[in-house]
Amino acid sequence: MRIAGTVLGILAVTLSMAGIGQAQSELPISGTIEAVNCQTNVLVINGTSGVELFSVVPNATVFINSSSANFCTLGEYVGSYAIASASAEGGRRSVGRVDVLIPPPVYPSYGSFGVGIPFIPMFNQGGTRRH
Repeated sequence: MRIAGTVLGILAVTLSMAGIGQAQSELPISGTIEAVNCQTNVLVINGTSGVELFSVVPNATVFINSSSANFCTLGEYVGSYAIASASAEGGRRSVGRVDVLIPPPVYPSYGSFGVGIPFIPMFNQGGTRRH
């Protein structure tokens, strides 16, 4: 019984060590989305290292400003800034998570008079300006 426990212990350690050499860390890749191909699950990002092509894993998570989205939705955001978590496995670079960051819209300003008083054009009921 003691031998069986020892053998099982050695086997467990050996099997757990077998995956250590294959473990890959994820690296953040940031840049603009250049292309998205839903049929082949390919994402192209133009980042600091130039244009890079990644295969996207089937269960990848995608977020648009923190809202969960589908991978194919990324096609609507070509040209937007994105951060992808990439890893290399067997010489292939793959992505497991993509975060797209969309800046808020900028509304026009009409200027102001003095400190903090906005300028709002005044019109009378006929649509002509009051003097």
